[in-house]
Amino acid sequence: MTSRPTRAAAAIALGLALSPLVGAVPAAAQTSPGLPTEVALVVPLTVPAGTSGLVSAELLENYTSEFGLLTRSLNQVDGRPVTIAVDPMIIASIRVLGTAAPESAVLWLERLAALPNETFALSWADSNLTLGLDAGSPAVLAPESLGFAIDPTRFGAAEVEPTGDPSATPSATPEPDDSAPPPLPTTESLLEWAYALPSVGWPAADSVSASTLSVLGATYEHTLISSDNLADFTGLTATATVGDSSVIVADSSLSSLFGTTVESSSDSAWEAAVATLTTAIAGEATQPSADSAVLTLDRSIALTDLDLGATIDAIDAIPSVQLVGLSAVADNTGPTATVVDGEQDAASIDTVAGLLTVEGLDAEFAQIADDPSRVTSERRLDLLATLSNSWTDNAAGWAEAVSDYRAASSALRGSVKIIKSSSITLWADRGSLPVIVENNLDQPVTVFITVRALTPLIRVEDSFFEFVVEPNSQRKAPVPVQSISNGVVELEIALHGATGQQIGNTTYVRTTVQAGWETPFTIGVGIVVVLIFAAGVVRTIVRLRRARAKRITIA
Repeated sequence: MTSRPTRAAAAIALGLALSPLVGAVPAAAQTSPGLPTEVALVVPLTVPAGTSGLVSAELLENYTSEFGLLTRSLNQVDGRPVTIAVDPMIIASIRVLGTAAPESAVLWLERLAALPNETFALSWADSNLTLGLDAGSPAVLAPESLGFAIDPTRFGAAEVEPTGDPSATPSATPEPDDSAPPPLPTTESLLEWAYALPSVGWPAADSVSASTLSVLGATYEHTLISSDNLADFTGLTATATVGDSSVIVADSSLSSLFGTTVESSSDSAWEAAVATLTTAIAGEATQPSADSAVLTLDRSIALTDLDLGATIDAIDAIPSVQLVGLSAVADNTGPTATVVDGEQDAASIDTVAGLLTVEGLDAEFAQIADDPSRVTSERRLDLLATLSNSWTDNAAGWAEAVSDYRAASSALRGSVKIIKSSSITLWADRGSLPVIVENNLDQPVTVFITVRALTPLIRVEDSFFEFVVEPNSQRKAPVPVQSISNGVVELEIALHGATGQQIGNTTYVRTTVQAGWETPFTIGVGIVVVLIFAAGVVRTIVRLRRARAKRITIA
């Protein structure tokens, strides 16, 4: 592969070669004579798709090492005039580890914060924004909370807002202690970042419909979509208005050439591709009424390729082009446009609709937990990871991720259950039926035990028995029952939540009833006691009489 200096020289040479093309365009044909067309390049900063909603410390250490994926990605864009769309999962995954975060990851995050590049946030795990909407979600799927992942032992005290008289002279600010653990975070502080554009939605290319754009437009200040999603769009400006939605338009043709150039397999292929790309950009930039353009890099293309930096340098060398941040073109007033509905795969929509149903079942189950959000928020992050755009070109991997999500859901909803015991014998008219409940969650749960006799040999005195089980433990619940008649009865036992939803499967236990046995037993025991007492009295009397007779004889 050609070295960077050689590629830079090639970029300069291309710029010089393109100069005559620009000069040949009459000044009258340009909207702003002498002013270059603003071009914004947008690239996604993501990690490979996974099934967990947070990146593990081990993977972060690997990705942020000297030759790791995230380190090499920043090497290609650091200081270059390109806007970075950052997956917030990366930032939060590092911060939530606190003192357990790998040093390389902490340093990488500091480097990202210091970059001069403009940034905006992708969806969590770069999840497909429109697939969930098409599958029936009424709103864009987003994280709920990160509280479940915060381990207080990895942090110091929470930050306290200053109080007191605001007019008072402030005390000296103590020097920061680099050895001190970071303060206990909140979900908001884990997600906080100084984005140049705080509210941009970037759906997958050609996936937007009129209905989904309406939701995206109500969620984000700007929506970045492909020009192929718009009808009769000239491609000579980077913004448009669709209904009530402010749209940033990525030129699909130039973006495709951009991706092809970055993915070039050889030096000669790159040189041919970059010549085609830069000529196309220069040609569009000199068209009448051309004022701005946005080029995006497809999510499937890695930022680690050395061709990315060289390609950006080549575009930057075009005389008629000025590379700018996305914010420079985002607020421009564009023409009114109409959406051409993108086509989503019907099978994928059905699959995601099923996942949304599973998430709803998990949320219903979570209501028995002391803090349901600790369950639902983790499941939401895992769902977003399963919907990552990175799965687009990996059908087999996505099918496995979907299967893993369903399996994790089944395991979750089976984590609180009745432990089936052997047959039970009731020895009293009234007693307690021992029901053992197991809770494998990391927090207490409150369940309601229902017992129903399939034959009327016993009566359950509390048909909705409330019971609390501590985390990662088993507990025996004494459900009060009354025996009616002797015999063998099948009991149907189930767990429910407060709203009546069933938890886990119904359990059946065979029970032997010995109704009324304790009355004759008690009488028998009483007779035995009386006899023993009487025997003791008689024995005492006999002993006294013998003693008296002995005294008389001696006398």
